[in-house]
Amino acid sequence: MANPKTYVGRGTIVSLSPDGVTYTPFPQLEKFDKSGTSTDYDQCETLDTPGTNDYPVPVMGKNGSYAGSGPYDPENVAITEAQVYKQALQIIYFKVAMIDGSTFTGQCSVSKFDAPKVDIKKVVRFDFEIRVLGVETLTPQGGSAISI
Repeated sequence: MANPKTYVGRGTIVSLSPDGVTYTPFPQLEKFDKSGTSTDYDQCETLDTPGTNDYPVPVMGKNGSYAGSGPYDPENVAITEAQVYKQALQIIYFKVAMIDGSTFTGQCSVSKFDAPKVDIKKVVRFDFEIRVLGVETLTPQGGSAISI
């Protein structure tokens, strides 16, 4: 088995764009997570075969979501744009640049944007989640794009 590469999360950049050309990065993300993909199934029964059989039929693929949090700055354009996209239910573009140089891109919608959280001993923070719509593209550093 080859030695796996691992990287610290610091340096990962999540950016949003209304047009897929000009991306605005979230500042100083402290947490970042990608949920896995999943498939929903319908159960189908075949009544005309010997015995009654139950078959799962895939009907919908879900491409997961990206979630993160960081310090809240109401004067930061990236944060206020995310709030606007959420309120408008707008389909936008995302780009996630990993520390190893690979990028994930695609379309999304802002599915969650929590109001700033206040804690007397901590910085005022925000949480966000973007839901991936359709296929996203992984481009490894120096490699060819892969639809995932």
